[in-house]
Amino acid sequence: MIRSMYHSKFQSLLRYGIIFGGADNESTPIFKLQKSIIQIMCGVDTGTSSRELFKDYKILTVTSLYIYLK
Repeated sequence: MIRSMYHSKFQSLLRYGIIFGGADNESTPIFKLQKSIIQIMCGVDTGTSSRELFKDYKILTVTSLYIYLK
């Protein structure tokens, strides 16, 4: 359920931004927002490393998604 919620609410907007905005030097704040959203959806503290969350839920980071789409 977490993956479907993430994909419908956040990743769709992220893909739209990548497709129409292209590469942006300001992707670091977007990545931080992406990490925060995943941490909130999974119910973990904000200080928790999100690397394992990305792996466990098979979610691409904004950088990986950009590479995948191009």
